[in-house]
Amino acid sequence: MVSCRGRRGYRCRRGRWRWGHLKNYVVRTDPSWWITRGDPSELPDPHSEWDSLIREWGPASVAVRTGIHLGMVHVAVELLDGPPRSVADDWTEVSEVSLAAGPSPVWLVGGDFLEGHLLSEQEAEARVRVHARGRTRNPDGVDSEPFEEYLVKLWPAPHAAPRIIREPS
Repeated sequence: MVSCRGRRGYRCRRGRWRWGHLKNYVVRTDPSWWITRGDPSELPDPHSEWDSLIREWGPASVAVRTGIHLGMVHVAVELLDGPPRSVADDWTEVSEVSLAAGPSPVWLVGGDFLEGHLLSEQEAEARVRVHARGRTRNPDGVDSEPFEEYLVKLWPAPHAAPRIIREPS
């Protein structure tokens, strides 16, 4: 089991999460950030190119591709007890993937930021839906102020195929 204690190079945060709870963060990107149920220090190199909003890295990690190359982005995380009912019209991209069950909690990782225990190690498989807006504002650039916004929704669900719900027009 991975813990925040002693995580060299990470600013660690831990807190009690409840279903229906929403937390907001500002996360450093280079040019991606992660949702993972593995050891955050063992994530693969995110600098390979891909065009979609999210990419599965094995059964236990999801990389989120940002529009900017380096800088800060807003990330909100919401835990749900079931699938979301709808998607608000102001999100330009929305995709979802499954996250395998595992012995470790789910982490939010970006740059030097590490948020632990989004879901506990006792939770079963989960679905991850990522909403994005502002990714085309400064493509491949550098932003010191966060302009891109992301909303991550997590809920318990059996494994299912990746799904693109909305693509940019």
